[in-house]
Amino acid sequence: MGAEALSRFDAGPTRSPDSWFEEADKVGLRIEMELCAIRSALADLDRLAPETFLGINVSPSTCCTPELADAIVRSTPERIVLEITEHTPVNDYEQLSACLRPLRALGVRVAIDDTGAGFSSLTHVLALEPDLIKLDIDVCRGIETDTARQALVTALATFASHVGADVVAEGVGSSEQLIALREAGVRYGQGFLLGRAQPLEKLRTTGGS
Repeated sequence: MGAEALSRFDAGPTRSPDSWFEEADKVGLRIEMELCAIRSALADLDRLAPETFLGINVSPSTCCTPELADAIVRSTPERIVLEITEHTPVNDYEQLSACLRPLRALGVRVAIDDTGAGFSSLTHVLALEPDLIKLDIDVCRGIETDTARQALVTALATFASHVGADVVAEGVGSSEQLIALREAGVRYGQGFLLGRAQPLEKLRTTGGS
């Protein structure tokens, strides 16, 4: 159904993508690095099957830049899902909602990434009325045997249905986990069981979310 664009860095020292973005943030370059990654991802959108969407991670601070709006307008907005992260705080939800409004009018969908990982993600869900709620991998891990997680995911799926959102489970790694998520009311998922991260050239259009 869709794919998520992930950043990878070849330069040394070897570090996780999150570490690179955190360092960029410390020197005031997070927005520039995010925009660079976003432009690169959108440039390859046409290489995906036309019926699929592309999820791109974006911090709240980048959402309100004219450069992001310009990149989206130049692409295919109805195929884009903006995944709002909580790496930087939101100081004004009304302003963020106002920045997202014209993009959503173009067909862009909004997802809240890593829901359940921290208080901010739940606040994002309540304040931004997302189209997709992405459950953090730690919320989904072990759900096939953990009754507390089953109850939590069921509650979140029920909440999503009431506000017109869909739920995507992150980190689906086994058939047993997938079955438990379905029984809890989750319709969509991503993870190694469904499709591993790989270069675009090797992407199987039948995998992904």
